[in-house]
Formats: sequence, structure tokens, C-alpha cells
Amino acid sequence: HQLSKLSGVYIHYGQNDKIMRISSQAFGEYLKKKQKSRHLVVEALKEKGVLKLVNGMLGGGTPFSQPAAHLFEIDLTAAPDLDFMDV
Repeated sequence: HQLSKLSGVYIHYGQNDKIMRISSQAFGEYLKKKQKSRHLVVEALKEKGVLKLVNGMLGGGTPFSQPAAHLFEIDLTAAPDLDFMDV
């Protein structure tokens, strides 16, 4: 593993609870690269009832722990057909 190349943790996927937590800022940057409207994507996910904004930390307990920040919490059990590769 090339851990020295990591600049931080921007996403966390809970294998047991199927909850994805992603940095709001990183998600916005991802959508911008994909030329998608952050506002429209976030509103669509909220309408499906699978996304909420929370405050939290990513990478806690690791050398890559990030400061507390706004995170999007996405419940993948509520939207099993959600495909982020198409976003």
C-alpha cells in the first residue's frame, strides 16, 4: 500500500450499515468534474429520502483523521439502485 500518497479521507462507506459519508466539499468537486449541478443532485437525493447533511469527522482513529466538517450521509439501503458512476 502506498499510504504516503494519501492526502486525506473524503469518503467513508459503512459495510455493515450501508451508509456512505462523504465530504460535502469533495462531493461538490466530484460533481463539478462530472459537469453536474450540485444543487440538483443534492435536492434529488433529498427527495428520495436517502441524503442528509450532518456534521462529523472522516478518518477518525487513523493517521488521516480530518477535522469536523459538513458531510453528506447517504443511506444506500434506501436506494440500492443508486449508481454514483452515472452521477
